[in-house]
Amino acid sequence: MALLVAMVESYECLGVVRVVDSRKALAEIFASPSFLEDLMGLLSDLSKEGLMTNILEIKE
Repeated sequence: MALLVAMVESYECLGVVRVVDSRKALAEIFASPSFLEDLMGLLSDLSKEGLMTNILEIKE
C-alpha cells in the first residue's frame, strides 16, 4: 500500500490516495479528469511490476 501512495503522490497533481482498509489493501484515488489517463497508465505499469490492482469504479 505504501508503494501505491508514494507513486501516486510523487507525481505532482496526479491524485490523492485515501486508504480505506489497510488490512484488505483497499484504497481510493481521487484524481482530476485531466489526469485520469496518466493515472491509469501508472496503475497499469504498477500492475505489470507485480502490484495487484483492481479498479472497482471510476466516477466523473
